Amino acid sequence: MKSNFIIWIFVCHITTMQTVYATESRQDTITNNGVFEKIEDVRRSPEKVIHLKYSGNPSDLEIVFPKLINLRKLSISYDSLYYLPETLNKCQDLEEIKLSGTKMIQVEKIVKTIRTIRKLKSLFISSFKNCDSIESINELKGLRELGLLYLKGINGGQIEIKLRDLEILHLSTTIINLSKTLSNMSNIKILTLDGNPHYFKNRRVFSTISQLTHLEQLGLSQCEISEFPVELLKMKSLRSINLINNKIRHVPLNELTENKNIRIFIRKNPINAQELKGYKENCADCGLIW
Repeated sequence: MKSNFIIWIFVCHITTMQTVYATESRQDTITNNGVFEKIEDVRRSPEKVIHLKYSGNPSDLEIVFPKLINLRKLSISYDSLYYLPETLNKCQDLEEIKLSGTKMIQVEKIVKTIRTIRKLKSLFISSFKNCDSIESINELKGLRELGLLYLKGINGGQIEIKLRDLEILHLSTTIINLSKTLSNMSNIKILTLDGNPHYFKNRRVFSTISQLTHLEQLGLSQCEISEFPVELLKMKSLRSINLINNKIRHVPLNELTENKNIRIFIRKNPINAQELKGYKENCADCGLIW
């Protein structure tokens, strides 16, 4: 009888521990270091939301936004984004917004909602096929990072970004007036132009980029560049250039030896095998990364 009682206590103890463990595991899944994805979890613990990653209609978030007192990052993915709820401007500590979709985004209406968020430093807009009034982004004077990625349906040749304090600009496969935009941005440290051969039909673009005296990282992959951009090697602040997957056949070895501080990623270019061997033997410390 005594042994049966001991067994019963042991089983109860194990059952209790399993229940506690299951509860803790569920709590860990919900909070996940402050990253939330499900609206029901957000409603249950709004004060714990640091990063909200939501795939759905942003109108669903109208009621919960004022309760997200610790929200720092917001990611919304939806086919078309015509607006963001005005209650979002209650999240005054929000630092980063990422918006993605497949159809249309009305940037002007979205800017109208977020322009009063005082700590907003980073904005990404990606993958929309129809994108209107990109120029309204110029109202967001506090931005330090801007990503306009894979956007279509905009009058790219005329659009000029005038954010003078911007430090990071990503323009993968998105076309704007690059020369005028860069002339406004003396503080740029990171520039990504991947997948934009349009910009490199004329070599003058390299001279424009070389005027960015604070530039540290430059992304030029998949731009159909056929000649090595020697103009960039004279930039004292530049530390890395991504030239992967272009059409470069020759690398000027003499030019490289003059500036060994730049790491140059040059894989997937049609460089002659014999010439490639010579680079590896004679310029091991030139910063070329194959």
